[in-house]
Amino acid sequence: MKQLFRRFQTNLSGTTAVEYALIAAMIAVTMVTVMGPVGEALTTVFSNVANALPQP
Repeated sequence: MKQLFRRFQTNLSGTTAVEYALIAAMIAVTMVTVMGPVGEALTTVFSNVANALPQP
């Protein structure tokens, strides 16, 4: 059992992939969180511009 545990301690081949996956997940969560208010603000800006244009 100790040999198995030591082998898992020294085997770091999957560590980098897990770290990259965690970083990608954090970036995705941040983007989803930020895009909501940004989208609402852009909708307001474009609505204001559309209402300021003369109607044909």
